[in-house]
Amino acid sequence: LMPSDEYHTWIKYGQAIKRSYGESGKPIWIEWASKSEKWLDDENGNVAKWETFDKNDIENPVTVDTIFWEAQKFGYAT
Repeated sequence: LMPSDEYHTWIKYGQAIKRSYGESGKPIWIEWASKSEKWLDDENGNVAKWETFDKNDIENPVTVDTIFWEAQKFGYAT
């Protein structure tokens, strides 16, 4: 299982999931991200962060392909 404690990774994967799957990806991201001890499940917490992902304009966006590639380092087999 890929760790969800590093903030940059947490945000990067959330952005990639939302970019690829839209709102239907939210439960996937929450399930993974909420495994972190840093998860805050309240109106001002991490769930609210999801709403900001589509507002982030990045020059080289991460895709779900990147997530799968990185997951292989943790033993995920495609």
